[in-house]
Amino acid sequence: MQCTNHLKQIGLGIHNFHDARGGLPPNVIYAKDQWGTDDLVRSRMSLWAVIYPFVEQAALYDLIDKTRDGGGAEFTNAWWRNLGEANQKAFGSVPIYRCPSRRGGGPLFTPDTHPSQAATWFNYNLGPQGDYAFVLSNSGGLFWINSFPQYGNAVNRMIGPFRPPIAQSISTQEPSNEQIAGWQPRDTFAWWQDGTSNQIIIGEKHIPSAIVGRCTPYDDSGLGTQEDQGTAGDCSYLDSGLWRTASSGRPVITAYAGANPDDDYGNNASDYNMPTAAFGNPDDPKVNPIARNPNDPYYLNSPPYGVPLEGGSFGGPHPGVCLFLIGDGSVHAFPVTIPRLPYARWSAVNSGHSVTLP
Repeated sequence: MQCTNHLKQIGLGIHNFHDARGGLPPNVIYAKDQWGTDDLVRSRMSLWAVIYPFVEQAALYDLIDKTRDGGGAEFTNAWWRNLGEANQKAFGSVPIYRCPSRRGGGPLFTPDTHPSQAATWFNYNLGPQGDYAFVLSNSGGLFWINSFPQYGNAVNRMIGPFRPPIAQSISTQEPSNEQIAGWQPRDTFAWWQDGTSNQIIIGEKHIPSAIVGRCTPYDDSGLGTQEDQGTAGDCSYLDSGLWRTASSGRPVITAYAGANPDDDYGNNASDYNMPTAAFGNPDDPKVNPIARNPNDPYYLNSPPYGVPLEGGSFGGPHPGVCLFLIGDGSVHAFPVTIPRLPYARWSAVNSGHSVTLP
């Protein structure tokens, strides 16, 4: 009941944002200098930070340094450490962003296991931890492209409820010259074409019990690069974009195509032009199933060519069910054994089907 109430409050915050800003909150606000060297910037402000003022957390929003570029933010290690202990605990103590069935009280944030080191290739992503994720679905490309839209036509491949904002004066050239002057919401509720009552937008994210409270790979487990990208599931929820999307959003439909899914960040049309087959085949490997129990592995299914579905999936700590926030503000408990076909349809804005919710 408490977890359900948290999701309802998040839904109210999203609706209040829409009323105030004239559109849906973006899944990520990206900034320039993607490949910069100042603390290896790879973090962008996620939806969870964007809606802070609308879930009674305006004080935390004010602590975020939004001066980087067009209202974007960089959640570097240095920023987190400079906050001080009291503010760090405040970020880690937002009750509606956690499920009490999984974690107890007290502040929750990524442990600073390497305080003497400014950065690594992926950054440590220090910051608050949470238990919910926004829904991502796409008709082609890698799942994290949903929060990394400057590559190719990534925005046009997004069929989930939240997309990046419309940015002014953005360069699409790699590596480090994305110049963003500002942003505005891209979509209104009209984007949810199947109707608000047929759209899942937020759910409980699956975090295997063995890594709850840990932000891999910074536990010195020796995981390789591919695993690092996909298992960052309990890092800071403030971040999104590139490999840290898994901390804030989770994919339902991930449509790989071509012999090399990692090629060219999704720009290669020959590798990424295959539309999703999820609506026609409930066993399509591009649909990430709900985790059935807390001990399920992070990768629940493998798409073609042996590449694991990056970013894990949804799945809560409640026996037999996973809670989802629906676009109309209601909360439903989905059976973890739900077939993939209706589950996929609820995650996409344009499936064209009205399916009875659980």
